[in-house]
Amino acid sequence: MFMAFVAAMFPARAAQQALSHLDAAMTEASEADSAYLRRIETIKARIPEALADTMKLYRINKNIFEQYQFFKADSAMTYIDRNMALAKASGDPALIWECVLQKADVLARSGMFYVSMRMLDEMKTPLPRRLLPDYYLLNYSISQFAQEYAQDSEFEDYYFERKLAYADSIMQVSEPADFNYRTVHAALLLERDGNCDAAEKYVKDVVADYRPGTRQYSILMSQLAFICGKSGDIEGQTRALALSAASDISGCIKENMAMRMLSDVLLSSGDVVRATRCVNKSLDDANFYCARLRHTQSAEVLPLVVAANQNLQTNRQAMMYYVLALLAFVVAIIVASYIIIRRKNRELGLRNEALQQAREESLNAADRLNAAYSQLEETNEGLRRAQAKLEEANKVQQIYLSQFIWLCSSAINKIDLYRRRLYLLLKTNKKDELKDALTSTKEFNDMSADFYCAFDEAFLAIVPDFIDRLNALLTSPLTMKSDAPAGQLTTEQRIFALMCLGIADNKKIADFLHCTISTVYTYRSKVKAKAKHPDSFESEVMEI
Repeated sequence: MFMAFVAAMFPARAAQQALSHLDAAMTEASEADSAYLRRIETIKARIPEALADTMKLYRINKNIFEQYQFFKADSAMTYIDRNMALAKASGDPALIWECVLQKADVLARSGMFYVSMRMLDEMKTPLPRRLLPDYYLLNYSISQFAQEYAQDSEFEDYYFERKLAYADSIMQVSEPADFNYRTVHAALLLERDGNCDAAEKYVKDVVADYRPGTRQYSILMSQLAFICGKSGDIEGQTRALALSAASDISGCIKENMAMRMLSDVLLSSGDVVRATRCVNKSLDDANFYCARLRHTQSAEVLPLVVAANQNLQTNRQAMMYYVLALLAFVVAIIVASYIIIRRKNRELGLRNEALQQAREESLNAADRLNAAYSQLEETNEGLRRAQAKLEEANKVQQIYLSQFIWLCSSAINKIDLYRRRLYLLLKTNKKDELKDALTSTKEFNDMSADFYCAFDEAFLAIVPDFIDRLNALLTSPLTMKSDAPAGQLTTEQRIFALMCLGIADNKKIADFLHCTISTVYTYRSKVKAKAKHPDSFESEVMEI
């Protein structure tokens, strides 16, 4: 059972680590884009010195095109058009074919795959043999894009068969160590042969040859995510998509699909905040690149994310109402405690008056009670000590009563300020800041921490030896120790402190501690099992 538990938890931890890595990459995305653009500008600075040499200028333009190819479509088209003019001027059919293939690739990634196919069909000159792998790969990619666009339509099977045909052609003209061969081979293992295990093993073996931040690594991790999704491994799919998306960001690859697929998976798992960030990033990348197909695919997820965010907002409002109800309950308890304390003070005052009267009578009868004077003096001294303790207890009760009243008043003011701030954000249409405010639990956590700190201080002031007396009832008192700061109770100690105050119902304790009833039951059972007298343990606690 332990090994099964560890095996089940390891993928989840790996997925969370990958998601944390993606969060860091998204934070640094703008810096990576700026550095990438500076690198492109460095290449552009070499253009003036190559104007006199056509082939040198062609190579520089090609280098700039390759930088823009997966970063920004319109900029890539600018430089491929420049090279097309140079190729036509040179009359070299191989250069013209190379430019046509590059332009058709950008058009297909921009969503105009039908135009891309027509460009290839209109070429009349023979295709050079060295460009045959690029030609097959381009047709394979166009078929893939068209299949995605025609999903759930009568044309999907046609483009699927067309893709498989070009996949076979790529396998024939490529070496097993080539990246194109590897990606196509993995796709065939999964889509044609239906062998998920073999496809997953193959991709895991070859992805080690590529470093994160490259397009090759991103594509292979996306393939691995697709394979894991087919086999039902959601944690593995989440990890692979997160690593692929992080690689796209660090490599400044805007034509991507991992981020959009990850938002869909995260939304299904209930991680609405990350899903929102991912779908927004996916839309931004698609718009930046001018990828119409990716924009359409991301837009399909957007309504689901919006609905999930609205549901999350509804839950936050329900939680706020719950907190208000809890505060009202606490205020009612404090008011009731205040009334009881006032009544007790009145009784103590009457007792003090009676004691004072008895003392005066004793003094008046001193002459007649000389024999009993010393004994009476001792009695009076004991009464004075008792009175001092009662007065001290009265002061402690008044101090912490005022502290709890101030704490409740402060909490009510904070909630009112928080409500006003949310209303102001909503009124000024600051949706991002409103979303951040609604998703933050800082206000609730701070108020809870202040309340528990005040409760612990007040309780230990009234019952200073509570922890020692509780440990005395246990066989292993060291198990109650924790890393809690001095003067504060642990959760287990706080449960039994509430029992000392007469609150023994698990639901009330769970509501007070903001946890589940099963958690309270578990804590009580665990501590009771270590008691010296388990049957009478809880009644002994209530007598502290």
